[in-house]
Amino acid sequence: MTLISNHQLHKAATSKISNGFKGKSIVAFVDLLGFSKDIMSKWDNKTDDPLYRLMRIKSLLELAIKNANPHKFCDHNGKIILKITYPKLITFSDSFIFLKELEDQDPSYILGSVLATIGSIIELWRISVDEKFSIRGGVDYGEIFYTVDDLVGPTLINSYNLEVKTADVSRILISKTISNIISENIGKINPVLMEYFRRYFMHDFDNRISLNPLIAFGYNNKIEVNRNKQKFIEIRDKSNKYRERRKISHVIKLLEKGDTSLLPTNLYSSSSGPSFGWYIKKCFYFLTAAIKKYLSENARI
Repeated sequence: MTLISNHQLHKAATSKISNGFKGKSIVAFVDLLGFSKDIMSKWDNKTDDPLYRLMRIKSLLELAIKNANPHKFCDHNGKIILKITYPKLITFSDSFIFLKELEDQDPSYILGSVLATIGSIIELWRISVDEKFSIRGGVDYGEIFYTVDDLVGPTLINSYNLEVKTADVSRILISKTISNIISENIGKINPVLMEYFRRYFMHDFDNRISLNPLIAFGYNNKIEVNRNKQKFIEIRDKSNKYRERRKISHVIKLLEKGDTSLLPTNLYSSSSGPSFGWYIKKCFYFLTAAIKKYLSENARI
């Protein structure tokens, strides 16, 4: 092996850093639910190929970025009031990472960037459901470093942890940092844009703020909502495992509820994490699972 000096290593490493972006960005980490299971069980399936379905999702997102860019936000008359470029997209297997740098400190641009990131996630969710997957994810803002080949930083870890450790069911959570950004700027923007935030998000069962799936799947169009609900039912019914079904059932219940009430803007600054009621629900969930397991095992005797 050829000897490499510390000077050469230092020069190569600093070159990599200088050729990338190191700074603050909105970072969304989103995963497909059920993909790993399909890959393991259907790798050679010619009629229901999960690899082909994944590539369709990625191709559609790439075409959206190419052909629909930028995201456009309109008033009640259809007049465009704000345009924001799509976030950058990095994918690895069935993970999708959206990155949106805040290049301008104007409140409309800052909150428009949040909406553009959420808008891209909505597109991913719709496309994924058509390919028989739902999604789960987290959105945060802070320090990140990325290049074409590398992606690392505390905000990536935060958004990843929101997806893996906190979200639990099929939903998109926004972090306290994102909530604070919204709270600090929402009073300084066009009232129409404020309506986007009141419609796009909801107070979820554990006192956290999440993306309202109605926005992605029909909103107040009951025919469209029911059509999409059936897609989620088909995704849920692919599994007979309670935990996997529960992840999708959460979305189905929200679509059935059809709550289009507006989220009060002051909740963006008061979302402090799980409530006492959430812990009660969590205990009930584990108790129910234990009872079902007991009944299932005794039914075999």
